[in-house]
Amino acid sequence: MIIYESKVPHLHFQDLEAFDQPAQQHILEEYHSQNARSPFDLFNGPLTRTALFRLSAEEYRLTVTAHHIICDGWSLGFSWKTYPGCTTPNLRG
Repeated sequence: MIIYESKVPHLHFQDLEAFDQPAQQHILEEYHSQNARSPFDLFNGPLTRTALFRLSAEEYRLTVTAHHIICDGWSLGFSWKTYPGCTTPNLRG
């Protein structure tokens, strides 16, 4: 078994508040398209990518992308249940 030292995860942040809704949607679609085409480095990692987009003072979009080797359907459902603060009603206050 190989155990790697802990690494601080990178969070991509982009403030889109200055853009109108169609422009925001276009930027998000471009990010997601590029993200889907970007391979993961299975040897060096990381095996997740996280991005936070600010759409307005009260609205944010969080994107978490994980390689299937560390996240399958069951574990993804379990993760969302483990973090109840991430549900939409809680995020909206």
